[in-house]
Amino acid sequence: MLHVVAAQLKDVAILRRLLFAVMHIPRDLPNFWGMVVEFATFGKVDHSSLGEDEVKMLVENLEVFESNAFAADRSLLKELIKFKPSRGRAFGIVLISDKTLCVNCGRKLLLRKDRPASLVLYDDSFGTVPASHFHKYCSNRTCSVTQCYGYYTTGGCDLQVFYNADWSSLPYFAASRETAFSTLLLQRLDSEIVIGQLSYQQRANIFNDVHKCFKLSEGSAR
Repeated sequence: MLHVVAAQLKDVAILRRLLFAVMHIPRDLPNFWGMVVEFATFGKVDHSSLGEDEVKMLVENLEVFESNAFAADRSLLKELIKFKPSRGRAFGIVLISDKTLCVNCGRKLLLRKDRPASLVLYDDSFGTVPASHFHKYCSNRTCSVTQCYGYYTTGGCDLQVFYNADWSSLPYFAASRETAFSTLLLQRLDSEIVIGQLSYQQRANIFNDVHKCFKLSEGSAR
């Protein structure tokens, strides 16, 4: 079946958009297949070699023979969080800095593969989930920089923490060695407290109630 898909859809991005549209647009909508083709081809349906009948047949065949192709991103992310590879342990959501050079001396950063730190990550979509934080160290042995996700540290016993300039654009925020938050959750929290006048305790209770966590009573400490 995959060779048929490849023959009809040489652009992987179009296949991705086609499957996404089929999963999210109700099929009873008038001109459903026309909308699917137009969305999948970035609005360039007139210049596409894909016809509505061909797409309909392709999707129906995929539903029969390759049903896993229609797994939603949310479902796959849930699986990935719980995924345990045959060699190793489950990592949950993995946090690794994309930095490749040391901010201090410019030498290459090396990944510390053997000792990921375990964190608890709070996310507004998935609730409380496990995470693993991999650190990078400078290849220059005289340099004391350790590059973490969104920040770096310097010094030995007198450890100092500095946030990278792009920390706020990352999908997650590592608040400490044990705790991380999704950036979207923090943005919502900021709006709810500043605009909605919610207390931190009320917001924590809402989070726990929505995600069926242990519900805190008013006045108790988190």
